[in-house]
Amino acid sequence: MENINNKITSWFNDNNIEIPNIKANLISDGIIDSFQFLNLIMFCENEFNVKFLDKHLQNENFANVNTLSYLINDLLLNEK
Repeated sequence: MENINNKITSWFNDNNIEIPNIKANLISDGIIDSFQFLNLIMFCENEFNVKFLDKHLQNENFANVNTLSYLINDLLLNEK
């Protein structure tokens, strides 16, 4: 899962978005806006070959890099 965290963190770096730490709340702390949120979703779907359903698009799943990594990891494990 560390690899997932690293790739997500790299996306933030590549898009010049500073996150104070991987547990910072991406949405309520104003780190990303709605446009960046959509770009992050598209990046994750392409990078990790997963598909987010409506039920996955909950604040708690996208609260921070860790929770997003857990979600992606779960999606990857459930595909097997």
